[in-house]
Amino acid sequence: VGDRQMDFTVGDIAAIPKHTNHYVINDSAEDFHFYVVWWDMNYVNAFVAHHSETTGCLDE
Repeated sequence: VGDRQMDFTVGDIAAIPKHTNHYVINDSAEDFHFYVVWWDMNYVNAFVAHHSETTGCLDE
């Protein structure tokens, strides 16, 4: 998150401030699942529209 690397285990919760660079690496052989909660519906719609157009990964 930002300039920090953080390790998480099952049940951990993270709050990442808006506009903070971040990414996830699963360096284990186990499946990885996570949930994202967004508070701003307009931002969600813009994000989905942008990434659907550029990657197709969020197509219904």
